[in-house]
Amino acid sequence: MTLDAGQQRQCPFFQIDQFLESLVNYDKENIHPNIIVALEPYLKDKEFDPEFIRSKSAAAAGLCSWVINIVRFYEVYCDVEPKRRALDEANAELAEAQDTLEKVKAKVSGLVLY
Repeated sequence: MTLDAGQQRQCPFFQIDQFLESLVNYDKENIHPNIIVALEPYLKDKEFDPEFIRSKSAAAAGLCSWVINIVRFYEVYCDVEPKRRALDEANAELAEAQDTLEKVKAKVSGLVLY
């Protein structure tokens, strides 16, 4: 049995699949700063802990864990990304310098010594 688009929107299982897909494909490298600010009170709350929440709901504990880990990933990403860019720039400069060096070596090897 296949569902048309309207039936799929109403089907709870389809909605769950869409929700899970949105979590998996979440753009964790581009979180708006307002979202991080809005999450801070929850992240500071001692009860916003997957183990504590698991006693109430395994699904809620999974979401809690997801939020905590996405925010941690984002914090690390924000720390590492400028360093990655600097590394890419340094590697580009190195490649350019090596290319220049090879050209100079070729010219030097072509010189005739008397």
